Amino acid sequence: MQSATVPINLEIRDSNNYLYLLICCGFSFLILGLARLSNPKALKTIVSVYLKSEGIEQTLKENMRINSTSAVLLNVSYFLSFSLCLHLLLSKTLRLAPLEILLLCAAIPFSIFTLETFGIVLMGWITGEKKRLGGLITNVIIGNAMNGLILCVLSLIWVMNPNMSIFFEWIFLFVISQKLFIRITKNSMIVLSNGVSWYYLILYFCTLEILPLLVAYYEVTKILPEI
Repeated sequence: MQSATVPINLEIRDSNNYLYLLICCGFSFLILGLARLSNPKALKTIVSVYLKSEGIEQTLKENMRINSTSAVLLNVSYFLSFSLCLHLLLSKTLRLAPLEILLLCAAIPFSIFTLETFGIVLMGWITGEKKRLGGLITNVIIGNAMNGLILCVLSLIWVMNPNMSIFFEWIFLFVISQKLFIRITKNSMIVLSNGVSWYYLILYFCTLEILPLLVAYYEVTKILPEI
């Protein structure tokens, strides 16, 4: 019978990071709770209009204003949950200081949101179709709110099951991909249904959807080998 050996020095288990991530998850759920408290119909409304292509404005007018407190809180939860999932993904792959990773994960969701909304505003200014493109920004906000619900649940399960990180990483990438696909599809339908010419739609895709993605891909592929 072999005797168990006792190590001379006991290693301190790093649980601070896990605790901070868990607190962030709890804070994200708290924000969702406040959004529902502000408007009991908020979550149900977001889910019902996410896949709709018509009657969105009327549904929101009857149940939840897009600039209401509940809508703002749902988008705050999206930014927090998105940043948290990015942290869980990038902290394993990037050899950066904790503060650098934190800043990067906080900057990416806001940068994406800026590109999504700035592109729409710029397109409206160039084409002179500002009024007909107002629904596109509404679509962005609704998409963020809906995916914030998904990412909030995903981040909590991910934090609680770090041994299944590979599985959750693929789910996270799928959620972001479907968000992009649905946003582009719905925006295209909104633009065409509002009578905007199809060549403006091509201009929008080439300059404000495809080009930023190509630039981002180029920069990421250039930076990753150096990390």
